[in-house]
Amino acid sequence: MRQRQAGRIVNVASLGGKISAPHLLPCVTSKFAMVGYSEGLRTELTRHGIYVTTVCPGLVWAGSARQTLIRGQHEKEYAWFKTADSIPGLSVSAETCARQIVEACRYGRPEVIVSLPAKIAAIVQGVAPNTMAEILTAINYTLPDPAPGMVNERKQGKDAESPASQNLVTSLMDEAAGRNNQLVRT
Repeated sequence: MRQRQAGRIVNVASLGGKISAPHLLPCVTSKFAMVGYSEGLRTELTRHGIYVTTVCPGLVWAGSARQTLIRGQHEKEYAWFKTADSIPGLSVSAETCARQIVEACRYGRPEVIVSLPAKIAAIVQGVAPNTMAEILTAINYTLPDPAPGMVNERKQGKDAESPASQNLVTSLMDEAAGRNNQLVRT
């Protein structure tokens, strides 16, 4: 790329690289690092005609919740995550996300935050971080506490399915899982 004096690099992080969500601390730690690295890389490479785009999607209907490692009260935690990940308007389809990434890369944009709720959350974090901290603290109160003795025990989402995670709203996520090859057969 340097020899050609042209190129595009796309680093896909997450909204978790902008906002530290409860129950996702190991994940957001790596996403914050990815965002920082990507932003720094852009400042170093732009003069060589290489544009780096940082992608921070919010919730995406991709079916990937099935592959997420869940700690604590597995069934309750997974039901909460899968339901939030499935709500139309709160999340976007994988196809919509992909289109926005391609568009941002095409024009060499420094960053794309995918979904309106994610954009609003990033703006609130930027202009009123204390307010966002209070919102996330309130959300944390709705999440299940770890069960005694299960704090470090992990399960994949697909192994934590329960009646609470199988409903009309989450059926959208199940359909997406099939379309996006997330239905790992064992």
